[in-house]
Amino acid sequence: LIACRRDGTEFPIEWAVAPLLIEGTYRFNAFIADITERKRETQLLAVQHATTRILAQAQSLEEAAPDLLRAVCETLTWDVGLVWLVEVNQQVLRCAGGWHDPSGRGDAFVQLSRVMTLTSGIGLPGRVWHTADSAWLADVAPDTNFPRLALANQEGLHGACAFPILVESSVEGVLEFFSRSIKPPDTEVLALMQSLGGQIGQFLTRKRAEQALQRAKDAAEQAARNRARIMASVNVFFVGINERNEVIEWTPAAERMFGIHMGLALGHSLDQLPIEWEWSSIHEAIDRCRRSLEGVVLDPLPLIRAGGAQTLLRVSVSPVLDDRSMIVVLMGEDITIRKQAEEAMATAHDEAIQA
Repeated sequence: LIACRRDGTEFPIEWAVAPLLIEGTYRFNAFIADITERKRETQLLAVQHATTRILAQAQSLEEAAPDLLRAVCETLTWDVGLVWLVEVNQQVLRCAGGWHDPSGRGDAFVQLSRVMTLTSGIGLPGRVWHTADSAWLADVAPDTNFPRLALANQEGLHGACAFPILVESSVEGVLEFFSRSIKPPDTEVLALMQSLGGQIGQFLTRKRAEQALQRAKDAAEQAARNRARIMASVNVFFVGINERNEVIEWTPAAERMFGIHMGLALGHSLDQLPIEWEWSSIHEAIDRCRRSLEGVVLDPLPLIRAGGAQTLLRVSVSPVLDDRSMIVVLMGEDITIRKQAEEAMATAHDEAIQA
């Protein structure tokens, strides 16, 4: 129930009536309690819960803005709500969303705000951006720093408040609310608004971190795809082993060279793989590489491939260090044709000299 004071102001009450029988006659006792404070606490708590729920479901502040503004306006009896975001490159505030009550009044004010920008110190949002602190105007009519005043008067807007959206100590945006009533400053509402500003700032920080992480993930995946395409197209094989000699990298060229699928190589000891080459030379090169932290080249290194054909390889064994461990990379290529050409040229040279 709503009661009215002598000065005309309204306030919520709780009304209870109890019957009382006295000497065969019923009398009634009425108990009236002012529940303004209780209702206010309920409203403030409802706004906090609604803000938490809306932000948890949104991917951006622009997406959350309509529901967020509506929740604050409807619960705390504001008629218009706007969200402004700082455009760092241009150093202006730009309206990113708005809400007004379903009556339709306020639409023109929201539309004007959506197409304008404000610099630091200009207008109510600009002042909040400049001071990084909340501001409250009981009535915007006498304010001399209010560029939208003509339309605010036309729309019947009077009371206003705005508060910053803070990320650490930096203002990232401003939330602004208007009422058709003259509204004296309310310290409890201001405290709530400051809290909501911090909550929204944490939301922005979290979303930016998620976006940065996703960009890094996408870049890493793209780099891996590019690397896989390159590795699949080259004839140079790469084999990586960890400190326990377990294979941690096995490229498509290694599959073709040794006839062993990647799934059968990864995670297994290099020594256990059925590769017919000079294991003593391989072991010596790996040990020397680990001791000296310098590369070792085996040229030529014979390899018996599937079917019994002999191939000559050039294999470089190199250490790769990171903060925690060292891996050894074997990079090799088939030099059989090159060696055959070199031998043919040498033979031709010798024959020419003898002739």
